[in-house]
Amino acid sequence: LTTLAADICEVPISLLTFLDGDREWFKSRVGVPWTEVPRENAFCAHTMLQTDVLVVPDATHDLRFANNPLVKGEEGIRFYAGYPLISPDGHGLGALCVLDRIPHVLTERQKQLLRRLGHEATMLLELRRQIREERNRNDLREAELKRLQERLIAETAEHRRAETDLSRRERQLADAQRLARLGSWEWDFKTDTVIWSDELYRIFGLHPNEFKSTYEDYLERIHPDDRAKTDALIKAALETNSSFVHEKRIVRPDGSVRVLYSSGEIIFDEEKRPARMVGCAQDITERKEIEQKLEASVALLNSILESTADGILAVDLQGHLEGFNRRFLEMWQLPPELMTIYRDDQVLQRVADLVKDPDAFLARVKELYTHADQESMDVIEFKDGRIFERYSVPKKCGGTVTGRVWSFRDVTQQYKALATVRQSEERYRSLVIASEQVVWCANADGFSVTN
Repeated sequence: LTTLAADICEVPISLLTFLDGDREWFKSRVGVPWTEVPRENAFCAHTMLQTDVLVVPDATHDLRFANNPLVKGEEGIRFYAGYPLISPDGHGLGALCVLDRIPHVLTERQKQLLRRLGHEATMLLELRRQIREERNRNDLREAELKRLQERLIAETAEHRRAETDLSRRERQLADAQRLARLGSWEWDFKTDTVIWSDELYRIFGLHPNEFKSTYEDYLERIHPDDRAKTDALIKAALETNSSFVHEKRIVRPDGSVRVLYSSGEIIFDEEKRPARMVGCAQDITERKEIEQKLEASVALLNSILESTADGILAVDLQGHLEGFNRRFLEMWQLPPELMTIYRDDQVLQRVADLVKDPDAFLARVKELYTHADQESMDVIEFKDGRIFERYSVPKKCGGTVTGRVWSFRDVTQQYKALATVRQSEERYRSLVIASEQVVWCANADGFSVTN
């Protein structure tokens, strides 16, 4: 996100910051060596007082920041733009910001994209918190379930025939099903009776006397869009004497929809004829909601990646391709099928033939792979006259370098314009020197001879 923010806003510095009691620390950073600053010097402390993007075109002219130690000096911060990160419960966390050492302004499009990246950062933080909490709950459930199962196994051998032990095991099984949100069922073919566990009644939101204990009443509880598929799956299992697993939606009496992961298998009698079907159903609604949110977040990030004019490539520490955008393929004239190999060394062999100095190009790549923490910016000249600026930063996860992100920007037109200006200046200088006339110019201090 910080790399995208810097690229989109065309600045060298981007930070994802958090504030605590006495400091501002950087969760992610591009373009600066610092990992934190004192809170009293933090720009983002002002951003968190806003509800939208805070833009400071020139900090030296802003009374809030003019005397800030980070602003003073020729290399001090001049430009700042930040979007506040606010949790769903309204707590300020920090900011996603971009900075430059020269005055700067943002276009409305850049502000919009910075705002979208800020929303995305907040969403990812919230999803990470939810996933961590859900994982902790699952760990507790699994640990409790394992403990209960081990206890059941240990006691079964000693008290298998005891009525009191049977009752205790039934209670423990009910507890395990409740913790795992896992209900069991049994369908007796001879009596056409369906028996549910207590947890399955809870999952369906029903009291035992509200269920008719028939297969038809069970189907009525299935979501209309999933009903025919569920019926066909169970009937196919009956015809082939096979087991099944699938996901389906149910509708509770209050109208709420839940997602279940269900399985079932045929039990045969002594004569090898199908006697009953048994199975279980687990409520996975919350897990599916988290998966959908994660998929939406990935889709949004991909959209942002494809909307940038720069070519982006990401690789892991072993040189395997992890991601790229369409602009990267266009700039480097690469066929999409080449990228399915997922090895950057084969891609490098292809693109090295396009540049003027392939040895220097490959040497720089090798150097950066050797120094995983190093950041880089250089210029690449192509045989066909194109010129790219190449940026590279380490990709980190939890503070550990896991790969590298490359960004390529086509600056051919800018360099051509600069060369034209220099040629014009050189022609003018040559004409002045060669002229037999006295060439002079006047300014506020008087006249000066130029040849």
